[in-house]
Amino acid sequence: MKPRITIENERLFQERLHLKKILTQHREENMRLRKKNSRIVKSGKSLQKIIADIEAVSGVKPMKNLPASHGSGQHLTFHLKKHLKTARKKLTICDTAIESFKRDSKHTKMKELEVIASLATTTAPS
Repeated sequence: MKPRITIENERLFQERLHLKKILTQHREENMRLRKKNSRIVKSGKSLQKIIADIEAVSGVKPMKNLPASHGSGQHLTFHLKKHLKTARKKLTICDTAIESFKRDSKHTKMKELEVIASLATTTAPS
């Protein structure tokens, strides 16, 4: 009976070592996932600050707080794309207005110079 107990003890010892190894791996993975989670939360907070800054600059009304569900990332992406599209449209409108102002300004200056030149030639003594 003695050798059978020794074999059983050896098997239990090996199983115990194996379970300790698995426990250590799970603890390491848990730690890694906690760090990843904290980085994601920190990144989310910084992105919310950036969104708030963009909304403040663009004059777009702030988005409502999103629920913390799995789909909120997609919801946030949709709203960001929508706000980006709106901001690009506003930027395009501003760019065209600036270009037309530049053209009108150049055209007005050229007209002024032509009028001055024509006045100078008509008032010049012959």
